[in-house]
Amino acid sequence: DARVVSIPNLKEFLRQDKKYVQSVLPKKCDIRLCVVAGSGESFYKLINENGKVLEITTFGESGKGQEVAELFGITETEIIKQVKKLTKIHK
Repeated sequence: DARVVSIPNLKEFLRQDKKYVQSVLPKKCDIRLCVVAGSGESFYKLINENGKVLEITTFGESGKGQEVAELFGITETEIIKQVKKLTKIHK
């Protein structure tokens, strides 16, 4: 199974009923890639040993959004590459 989930407010999402959280992120979807345009520290609680957080780990870059995203590897190409890598490793 695969799914794409948008969690714009992680704190609010984690405050939800446990049953709801598990319906959005079921245990059977255990290969997880979290893509965060910032520090992904808080998102590590959503993944397990089969997952990865693609994040920006430095501060102070400025520029057009697309250019900064490319600088940090947060691109469609990189996301596809990481998903393929994770699914290949954990088959």
